[in-house]
Amino acid sequence: MHDDAIKAQIQQAVDHHARHLRPDPFLAQRITRRERTETNMKKRLPIGLVFLIVLLSMMATALAAVLLSPKEVVEQVAVPLAQQNDGGEARQESFTNEELAQLIKTLGENGITMEADSRALRALESGQDYWEEETIIEICQQAFGGPINVWSIEEKHWFEEIMIKIGFAEYNCYLVPSEGDMTTAEARAYAAKQFKQEYGVDLPEASNENWRIEEWFFQYRDEEGNLQPARWQFEYVNRITEEGEYIVEFTRDGDVVDISEAGFHGVPLS
Repeated sequence: MHDDAIKAQIQQAVDHHARHLRPDPFLAQRITRRERTETNMKKRLPIGLVFLIVLLSMMATALAAVLLSPKEVVEQVAVPLAQQNDGGEARQESFTNEELAQLIKTLGENGITMEADSRALRALESGQDYWEEETIIEICQQAFGGPINVWSIEEKHWFEEIMIKIGFAEYNCYLVPSEGDMTTAEARAYAAKQFKQEYGVDLPEASNENWRIEEWFFQYRDEEGNLQPARWQFEYVNRITEEGEYIVEFTRDGDVVDISEAGFHGVPLS
């Protein structure tokens, strides 16, 4: 077949199958405009992402700012409830079941959940009242990581201030170092030094994987109401046996009142 005849047949086939297509003189312009727009969008995309990140960060910060800490719930909810239910000179020592429900509801709204074995929760579920002091202790134990003996000097002092506000304590027996006192770190170092001198043992100046140091700075009143000299106390608890093995007590001026070593040391620690 001649070349001209072949070309004619091809052209006829193209015309037949593509007859719905029409020439578009603006096609090139649209393609160029689309490429330019997509390029500009790609350039703007990081700015949009930055804005989104900033917006989400602001929202998260605002949300976090609204939530109360366990200490704030105690100060802003538990204490006012305990104060309001006291009538005249009579002091109510328990939260009513309704007050308990309000307090635990507030904790939940701020992302704070009570332990599964909480006595306060059991009292709530059984429709009973529950002791104000014990309820606050449960909240603090969860916030501070355990019972009062593992709390810091500052946490013990804060807790006793709360007890004064709800009428459970008359004065704060737990002190915080003031001007002229050893700092807590200095008192720890002084305690370790006393054990070294007395027993020749090297003990850390802060809790570690082997030892938990339970620390107190306190001042009690005698039976006549007179304040006794302030004292520091440090006890070294073996983390394996959970037994106290060394304890020292000294005045705020450093005079050792008592120092002892357990006769049984349990599992040796390095």
